[in-house]
Amino acid sequence: MDLGAQPGQTPDDPAGPTPTALGAQTGQLYRPPPPAQTPNDPTEPTPTAPDAQPGQLYRSAPPLQHLPQRPTWLCRTCAVDWPCLTARSLLTIEYANDPTALHIYLATMLYDAIDDLHRLHPNPGPDPAGLHARFLGWAGERRPRGDAGHRNG
Repeated sequence: MDLGAQPGQTPDDPAGPTPTALGAQTGQLYRPPPPAQTPNDPTEPTPTAPDAQPGQLYRSAPPLQHLPQRPTWLCRTCAVDWPCLTARSLLTIEYANDPTALHIYLATMLYDAIDDLHRLHPNPGPDPAGLHARFLGWAGERRPRGDAGHRNG
């Protein structure tokens, strides 16, 4: 059998059908698949949501995401205590319009970190004041709306 004679191949040939032979049988034209996108392609946004659908855009999608590595709570990208300086900057930008949501998110992460770190090092356990400063201390004080820090006397 001559493998170079692709236009005459049939689906029964041991080499299998070629795209040209399949197109001739089905009456459809062969269209090659689109080129694969690389994960760090700067021209295409990277979906950040777990339920992301192809073609959806999200407002924040850095190529290197500074996320916590559990159970150690080190940054997956730079291997320092999470939230690292970059993660803090990205979170500040992401939650710029809703600082209360940022505090809730960080408090949730703190709760999980205490649990994970206590399992890793039960005696003496994680330092609560240090973890509070690490997770929430940098995010700033949250004041109720309309309170400019003044007391009416």
